[in-house]
Amino acid sequence: MGCCGRKEFVSGSSSFENCLCEVIRVIKDIQDAGAEECATCATSCFLEPLGSLVNPARRTPIDTRVIVLLTKEGCPFKVQDLTCSADKHEEEFKFFRIEEILNGSCCVTLRALRKLHTTSPTTHCCFEATDVCVTVDISCFCAVQCVADCFLDLCD
Repeated sequence: MGCCGRKEFVSGSSSFENCLCEVIRVIKDIQDAGAEECATCATSCFLEPLGSLVNPARRTPIDTRVIVLLTKEGCPFKVQDLTCSADKHEEEFKFFRIEEILNGSCCVTLRALRKLHTTSPTTHCCFEATDVCVTVDISCFCAVQCVADCFLDLCD
């Protein structure tokens, strides 16, 4: 499966199988290493190095490219914090960080990110990491939108 449930997506003479899987792999590679390259779209998921979505000349370390995944209906994919705790209210998350791509497949572990109302002095962005992780088949989604580059101080 790839590109919104179609086995193969054809655009012109090019053929793409699991196109979203490839985009996710590139984002993960950029998060892990980052090589310099120019791009024309200011929010392109392919912008390198990591940090280019905010400011390519920024000196603050960056370790996360925040993404939103879109379903075939065009709606953001969301997960809930299902932790059983009396002091917690149910929370929904639509922003994610790519944690791991399992054995080069389209199976990806994502960490949910909480959007903050202001920039956090510890993360230097308006997101913070949660303990909510989910494993998904990326080929079941139609699009990925890159939102921001942040420093969340997470170990790789």
